[in-house]
Amino acid sequence: MHSPIADNIKQIFLDNLLTTYEEMETTFAKKLYQFYKSFEFAHAVEYQRTNERIPATWQLAPQEAQEHFREFWS
Repeated sequence: MHSPIADNIKQIFLDNLLTTYEEMETTFAKKLYQFYKSFEFAHAVEYQRTNERIPATWQLAPQEAQEHFREFWS
């Protein structure tokens, strides 16, 4: 037996459930993006530190440096 009150409660429950799911999904996406950016930053710092340790006589030519950079990030 369906009643308007039961249908209304069911609809409110489903709306709240959907809202909660959307909030969880948004929070997860934001945290995942922040994790990705911090991971990317950590690798950029690591790459910079590696380059700082290379003696000046070992510096790569600009083209070689670009290729090395692409390999590092792929």
